[in-house]
Amino acid sequence: APSDIDTMSVSYWVRNERADSVSSSASLPIEIASPEFSPGGGNFDSAQTVIVRSASTNVLIQVRRGEGSDWAALASDGKLVLQTSMTWEAKVVRGNRESAVSSASFQFPVIKGQFTDARDGRVYKTVKIGGLVWMAENLKWIPDSANWNCMNSQTAGCSSLPQVNWKCLNNDTANCDKFGPLYGESFVSLADSNSFHGVAWTVCPSGWHLSHLAEWDSLIAEVGGASVVATELKSKTDWDGTDEFGFNALRGGWYVNQGFTSGGASWHFQESKNDGSHYYQGYVEAYDGLGPFGVGWEGYMTLDGFRSVRCVQDSL
Repeated sequence: APSDIDTMSVSYWVRNERADSVSSSASLPIEIASPEFSPGGGNFDSAQTVIVRSASTNVLIQVRRGEGSDWAALASDGKLVLQTSMTWEAKVVRGNRESAVSSASFQFPVIKGQFTDARDGRVYKTVKIGGLVWMAENLKWIPDSANWNCMNSQTAGCSSLPQVNWKCLNNDTANCDKFGPLYGESFVSLADSNSFHGVAWTVCPSGWHLSHLAEWDSLIAEVGGASVVATELKSKTDWDGTDEFGFNALRGGWYVNQGFTSGGASWHFQESKNDGSHYYQGYVEAYDGLGPFGVGWEGYMTLDGFRSVRCVQDSL
């Protein structure tokens, strides 16, 4: 039967006592073909381009990351590029009708490793989640006024930067050993779109960089989205998560407005924004409990935001 229309015409015969036969016809709905995944799931060592197609035409294919997630329209080329373990579901929609749901599970190893910082010999755990290699712990390098440069190697205004460029949570050096320092940020010139000069932008070792907002967005998506990120990424020994991926987010706190907060964690990222009269610097925050990792923006007048740093490996 054709699959590119909603109904098909059929003829049938009815016999009763008053007539030998009566010929008539009716329109019956055609079943919409469920989509198929190619490859249809399995274990993989590298990213996979998966094609999702249906034998039915003139339809919309929708996909989601497992039961409970929101449905989204599949790209017109029918492709999904997958590199994180996940069960995917797909369905076909035509008008107000839907096909049965198809599913396929794809398994990718979380690749764990280590990196030695040549500056102080400290060895860091690393983890590859999706296409990014993250340090699996907060940076712990201790900078001083002689061993860091302003962002983009600019020197103008450096003398106005705060003299203290890092802090230990609650001024306890044991917290620097456990959580890493809280690194400072500083805002030098509203006239300069690159006006965010601070030690946080320069502390990652060679071959690594301070994370970008897009990299945090990618990480959150790869582990299953905002509804599960806290459970999946937080430490299971030192916080309230399960640490399914080995990211080991710790409750390292932050320092803002001349005070420490220890009921969560906060990490700088590189991006800033400008509303025409003020610049704002971005950060990611997580609190006790299993709420999502949130994005915040700190105004230039604060001058004293100190947060943790997670470094991401530069693209090879």
